[in-house]
Amino acid sequence: MPPVPYAEATAGEPPGSAGLDPPDIPEIDTSVPHPARVYTYFLGGTDYFEADRIAAEAAIKTFPRTAELARAARAFLRRVVRYLAAGRSTSGSLMRCWYFATTPR
Repeated sequence: MPPVPYAEATAGEPPGSAGLDPPDIPEIDTSVPHPARVYTYFLGGTDYFEADRIAAEAAIKTFPRTAELARAARAFLRRVVRYLAAGRSTSGSLMRCWYFATTPR
């Protein structure tokens, strides 16, 4: 049987449904922390659940500088992306970014 074009397969479905029936969409278990939402908490975001907050605060209690380091890593990523997007990069500059990012100070 030949494949059906996407436009035909999704005809009559609401926009944005991507051809998924509601039973095919997995549920989010908000009682289980997710690393991405915990990281959002570290960064000062607002899109997390209670389980994520509890896990993040436990990590901060164990490693007090966790949130500070997450924010520093994000700031470094922003600087690198801006630098690369400006077109000033060469393979040598990329190696220097990697070296300074991984060298303990």
